[in-house]
Amino acid sequence: MRSWSRRGIGMVLTAGVAAVLPLAGCSPAHSLSKPTDALTEGWDLFRLGDYPVAEAAFVRAAALSKPDSAEHQRALYGRGMTIWLSTAGGTITRNSQRAETFFERAAVATADPNIAAWSALALARTFHLMGGGDVVPDYAAVREGYNRVYRRFPQHAAGQEARLYAIALRLVDSKPAEAEIALTELDAFDRAHPSDLHAGNTQPFRAMCYEILNRPAELIKIKITMMEQYQLDTLAPQTDDRARQCWEIASLAEFRLGDFALARKYYRMILAEYDVEVRSYAARRALARMDRMEAELARAEKGVK
Repeated sequence: MRSWSRRGIGMVLTAGVAAVLPLAGCSPAHSLSKPTDALTEGWDLFRLGDYPVAEAAFVRAAALSKPDSAEHQRALYGRGMTIWLSTAGGTITRNSQRAETFFERAAVATADPNIAAWSALALARTFHLMGGGDVVPDYAAVREGYNRVYRRFPQHAAGQEARLYAIALRLVDSKPAEAEIALTELDAFDRAHPSDLHAGNTQPFRAMCYEILNRPAELIKIKITMMEQYQLDTLAPQTDDRARQCWEIASLAEFRLGDFALARKYYRMILAEYDVEVRSYAARRALARMDRMEAELARAEKGVK
């Protein structure tokens, strides 16, 4: 769990941003004459992973816009993002420190409240990940940073995301007492946001709590719910994760609950829907193993009688 706490949560924080090779022939940022055009160019280059050129476009957008305008605020946020995610120019710590300045300025600006919310979340993230994967942060201070974002923007997706990160950080050391607190906080979050963007996003964290608390019956229920609600990305079918989910449910049912009927259901689901998947061979062996165990138990019971 400690390795997840240092590196995995950082992956979660930045998983929505994909870096790919930049395309040749992009129009140079210095040719743009309107702040809106420069912003569009900056985000296009950002999505392509061409961060240095994207930063130049955001610098241009800031220069072309009024200091108190929404365009200027958006340029600050864009520049902070390109610096933070760029691998050019220094370490994670150095880039985070450079990005902080722009996030801070965008977070306190008032022209665009939406950008202010996302900038505040980005600022909390940089503080969380400042030392990279080799430094254990002060989790209490990091949690408070995320909670400040939530208190300021409780109805905004950025604020709610910050709150979920704050709750999740209680689980980094796998302490049962903290897992109990996290469950209470997740209940409160769901009550406060029954239909918002992050409604239902508490389930993975609940699963972690149940794992830490050794409550397999509740753990398997939440995993089944997560699988039933799983939505395949049709634009990226290679990311289909249901075979792994089936395997986890089946293994949990077999080994921790002794529920062979439920285990069979999900092992067979792997064979029916993912027969070419690497786990299909193991699923066949698991089915044979359970048949053999039940036959042995039946023979033993007859012998006793």
